[in-house]
Amino acid sequence: MTPWQSLEHETISTPRDEKIEGVKVITSPSFYDVPEAIRVFSAKDTQKLVIDLRYLGTEWDEPKQELSAPTHVSLRIGANSGRIYRVEIPKIAGRITVEVFTDTLRSAIDFLRKLAGSDTHRVERYDLAERAILKNQTLILQRESSSNVE
Repeated sequence: MTPWQSLEHETISTPRDEKIEGVKVITSPSFYDVPEAIRVFSAKDTQKLVIDLRYLGTEWDEPKQELSAPTHVSLRIGANSGRIYRVEIPKIAGRITVEVFTDTLRSAIDFLRKLAGSDTHRVERYDLAERAILKNQTLILQRESSSNVE
């Protein structure tokens, strides 16, 4: 299995200034909602680029929900938390370009945002996962092009 690559929390999650009941405060997402590691491989049986995300303290114990976005992207989401644990992007006509990768990922995350509706916590988790993946797209696409097949 492909090894996990640690992610830098600071590059994914940035503090925000907010006003809560008239008081200015600085907020940031919980460390438990920010992906701590990423793993990428090409699944030979499905011809998909697979991106796994790991979170602090979640040793794969949360029940998962499988979703399929209109862009043919498969998603594995935490049934309780809404964290994105896996994204599977189909490889159409061989390699995935940066533009296709970015557009496909954003469309899939937008699909999740619409499903979340007014649940701002889930939307924030989707934003964090999207940021983690896009900030590592060079690594992801290098792994994809090297045909790291499992």
